[in-house]
Amino acid sequence: MVPGAILYKYLQKSNYFDKISSKPPTCLSRSLFACFGPFERLPEGAAAPKREDTARRGAELAFCFTGLMGAYLVWGLLQEKIMTRSYVMQDGSVVRFTDSQLLVLANRLGALLAALARLACTRRPLLAAPLYKFSYCSLTNVLSKSCKVIPVMLMGKLISRNKYELYEYVTAALISAGMVMFIVARVAVGAVGGAGGAALLALYLWCDSFTSSWQAALFKQYELHPLQMLAAVNVFSRKK
Repeated sequence: MVPGAILYKYLQKSNYFDKISSKPPTCLSRSLFACFGPFERLPEGAAAPKREDTARRGAELAFCFTGLMGAYLVWGLLQEKIMTRSYVMQDGSVVRFTDSQLLVLANRLGALLAALARLACTRRPLLAAPLYKFSYCSLTNVLSKSCKVIPVMLMGKLISRNKYELYEYVTAALISAGMVMFIVARVAVGAVGGAGGAALLALYLWCDSFTSSWQAALFKQYELHPLQMLAAVNVFSRKK
């Protein structure tokens, strides 16, 4: 990421994209523009989606919920099967599969290929925003996962200027209070403790809340399609 940051600063300082705008594009210039180019924001209200009927929206919600829960269930079962069974090697030795990073790599590559294939079928552009901007939420996604209600709301207000109702704050506070009680109870029996663990938990919460808030900001700024977000984020996340 350091070489990428240095290259980005150099391109911006030298006005590279302004200088090549009048020249025939090359493979190098296309690649640099895809990664660091100044993509223009879509005009406000352009291509606004039409209001769909309630029945169709409800059917789409049910389909997405069923697909998500089913995919998580199958993914967990398959991963458990791969990680817990014994394998007999050619020399007769019995080993267990322990390389979880390879499973993550296969997961990310599969998601990337599926998103690219779907975008190609629908003839949508692969990129609608500078590629480097997706690296931020990809990196924080690598560092953390869920369990972040209040931090997400704070990041949402800070980055996307979101507004929340009072009941949403109350719900977030109750969920977070339950999580704190659970952690305190485990600390009391000696399962969790130490300043190091608290620091890691704080970093975990901050990174995960930043991930969703940054993605929401990109959706709002560039009018991205979810498949474009999926493909671009997995370009960086597959190296997890």
